[in-house]
Amino acid sequence: MTTRPTPPIAAFAPAAALLGGGALILHYALHLDYGLRSGGILWDAMQTPLGRTDALVFNLAFGLIDVALLGLAARLAVKAPRLARTGAGFAALALAACAVGLVSFQMGSMVPFVMPTATLAMFVGALLLGIGALRSRALPRGVGVALVLFALFTAPLAFACEALGAWAGWPPYVGFEVHFVAAGAAWLYVGRRLTSPRLWLRLASA
Repeated sequence: MTTRPTPPIAAFAPAAALLGGGALILHYALHLDYGLRSGGILWDAMQTPLGRTDALVFNLAFGLIDVALLGLAARLAVKAPRLARTGAGFAALALAACAVGLVSFQMGSMVPFVMPTATLAMFVGALLLGIGALRSRALPRGVGVALVLFALFTAPLAFACEALGAWAGWPPYVGFEVHFVAAGAAWLYVGRRLTSPRLWLRLASA
């Protein structure tokens, strides 16, 4: 019986998930720091040095998560081939759109709709791969659950946090982008589970 070689990108999934999750949390920290110092929202000052740094961090976070999704798709290719291929396609689209968004922003001319495309494609890819992970049991169940929750609830959580902040009387900068802390924590969890030696032994023998 021959063993199907694992694509090299699969090895980058744990590190990409950890770094991407950390970058999402750093993204919120930069917004909160700016708000505490100025009382404003950093997205209204994206041409400042801090704003440009945040744009880099945010795009880097999305790009790393897309790489993690591609790595997960490679791990699911044997036991959930259809969902893995489709999820990888959306992750690749998200990664390409994210790269275009970063380059265009740094050049001072943002391409319309590129980041919404990157975001939507990332969520669809995460949902498909999460379903694939849960159905195939090729990855820990918690990884599949985290992917599905990330895909389905990150956007609604954004509206919920802003509504909660308005109801509680928080300054606008407190609730703005705070949902990315939960999203970042989800990816830190995914990365941590993927670094399990037991998991790597199981995947190597699959």
